[in-house]
Amino acid sequence: MMPEVELSQQVSMLKAAIERVPDPVFVKDTDGCFLFLNSAAAKAIGKPIAEIVGKDDFQLFPRHVADRLEKLDAEAMSRDTPVESEFRVEVRGRTRTLLSTRYPFVDETGGKAGVIGITRDVTEQRHTEERLAEAEAAHSQAFLVDAIESMTDGFALFDSDDRLVLLNEHYREVLPCGTEVMLPGAKFEEIIRAFASAGFFSDAVGRVDDWVRQRLERRRSPGVPWEEHWGDGRWLLITEYRTRDGGTVVIRT
Repeated sequence: MMPEVELSQQVSMLKAAIERVPDPVFVKDTDGCFLFLNSAAAKAIGKPIAEIVGKDDFQLFPRHVADRLEKLDAEAMSRDTPVESEFRVEVRGRTRTLLSTRYPFVDETGGKAGVIGITRDVTEQRHTEERLAEAEAAHSQAFLVDAIESMTDGFALFDSDDRLVLLNEHYREVLPCGTEVMLPGAKFEEIIRAFASAGFFSDAVGRVDDWVRQRLERRRSPGVPWEEHWGDGRWLLITEYRTRDGGTVVIRT
């Protein structure tokens, strides 16, 4: 049989083990005062261990930070399962993303005696995830643009405010001149009014305002294709679709 280890020796061994953990580890009592913490936790707080033990969050952190930490401790004390939270704080002039896990611990009678917390700095991990997400979004956008450019029909996308987002080269080819108004951010009404005023639409000659009003009314109920007769003799088949976020896709053939 292994020899029994005295309680004091057990505590010393436990503290030595926790001290070797690279992440901040702390233990608080039911009043939120620090009972124990390792060097990593003291470094994160920015004070020596001796100046932290016996104090609560309000004596160590700004009020808004202490309020949040107190709520996390209270939530951990009220549950039998770990409480995990992620938040950003200013640490020595730098914004860090911290992942904190708190566990309630009980005394020999089975009552809640305080909170054990482990905090991990996940700043670099989150930065990496954000960069990967940005790269994936850029790749998806490039793939979408390539797909749209490969279409044989003219394609244009307007956002929920009816402002131009993008259009393909075939759409530009349909408009041999006057494309200076076809810029991202331009309102659909501004675009069609400019072309109507320039005589592009046969039906708009001499009645630009009425034509623009009718065109906008048609746009409010997209889905049914129709034909437009242009001033240069061409006929174009126009189809509009509403996107799920309230934007509009225009196809011109």
